[in-house]
Amino acid sequence: MSTHNGNPDGEGRGLFVLDVDPGIDDAVALFLAHRLVRERCVVATSFGNAPLEVTHRNLVGLKRAFGCPFPVVKGSAGPLSGREPFFDFYHGTDALGGLSHLLPEGDEKAPPLEALAGFAAPGERVVYCATGPLTNLATLVRSGSPLVPRIARVLVMGGGLQAFNCPHESEFNFHADPEAVETVLCSGLDVTIAPFDLGMSATLAPEDLARATAGSQWPVMDALLEQSLTTARAHARPNADIHDCFPVLYHVWPEQFRTRALKLSVDAWGAVREDESGHAVTVLAGLRDADLLPRTLNQCLTESACPRESDEGGFHAARPTRQPGLPR
Repeated sequence: MSTHNGNPDGEGRGLFVLDVDPGIDDAVALFLAHRLVRERCVVATSFGNAPLEVTHRNLVGLKRAFGCPFPVVKGSAGPLSGREPFFDFYHGTDALGGLSHLLPEGDEKAPPLEALAGFAAPGERVVYCATGPLTNLATLVRSGSPLVPRIARVLVMGGGLQAFNCPHESEFNFHADPEAVETVLCSGLDVTIAPFDLGMSATLAPEDLARATAGSQWPVMDALLEQSLTTARAHARPNADIHDCFPVLYHVWPEQFRTRALKLSVDAWGAVREDESGHAVTVLAGLRDADLLPRTLNQCLTESACPRESDEGGFHAARPTRQPGLPR
């Protein structure tokens, strides 16, 4: 039996930081983290799919819609350079395909990014998972945050090797703040990248989406997944691409992925290239099981609420039950 979420210290220990810019696929990443990740979780918001005030409001609403108990910190409003952030509004001005009205209303006071270090217990292993621009993590690195030396692994959705969605053969998250990417790659942290290529090779066809949501108990998640397919079709793509889920799934089931050890460099546009003088990273090259995403979504959408256990940090961690046929 493989070790759940690659944690050599045992299940349920450590802190999982999810850094998001919601975003439909960030919403999927949040939902999967809520249902599957066994470490204590804290979420940081960032600019990216929309301005920070929009993405932060989305995160608060998504937390309430999914019943996530995770604490939140409010992160970066723009790139390290100080230039105006770039928004392509792929998912619309509300970043959720016009579905933000489905989310419960309300505000939630959140401390600033520098408070993130205070959520890690002494000696605790930290996994940092970023599904938006890398500005928050780069800011922590540059500021000498005490959290950084405790980060055992960084999981990133970003960059493109042969598939791109921004000018100059770049991918949106890296294009949004190339300086932050360079800072993280130079930091000495153990970085694993789920590139844009992976998400484009592991899309959800309409029949996959129908199977994933059959019997679902989560109507907001169902609507967001359906909207992801509608948005893809509006961009002449037949299937929904849910890029941000893959770093979370890799954390939970690393054995389900093929990986490559590469050296990469990043240019001023956020484009990455293989480069023998570049930075050593692990790249997720593909899925061993093409059915992993729809099957996992179906389990997470149809099971009753996950059992939860309190721990010393005062948070709660999702403790999923498992059904036959899912990866172990």
